[in-house]
Amino acid sequence: MVDKSLFRLALREDKEKFADYFKIILTDLYKSPRKKGGTNKEKKGFVDGFMHAGIIIGLVEMEELETLIGQVHLKVFGKTLEERKALIKSAQLSKNVLDIPTFYRQKKDLKIEQKF
Repeated sequence: MVDKSLFRLALREDKEKFADYFKIILTDLYKSPRKKGGTNKEKKGFVDGFMHAGIIIGLVEMEELETLIGQVHLKVFGKTLEERKALIKSAQLSKNVLDIPTFYRQKKDLKIEQKF
């Protein structure tokens, strides 16, 4: 007869290894240089496949992955996913923000010295 406690221990160790490696590959994806207007499709595909495999073999649930994603995102970007999405959305809404002079956007006084 198989000892269920040994099975649970092995499963927990596998789950921890999965989570540790998932954090590594997700951090690598987040830190990799992005191509203009997008992400690194190859790395993103690998991460997506890794997540799917973990779910299929029963190591993790989607909710656990979402928690890990939130933790890694906060660590890499210093903002939660929601905060970063809001920031990106506000930047997209103000497409012409770079047409506004920097001193005006940053509310700095402009001092002009006239020398005659």
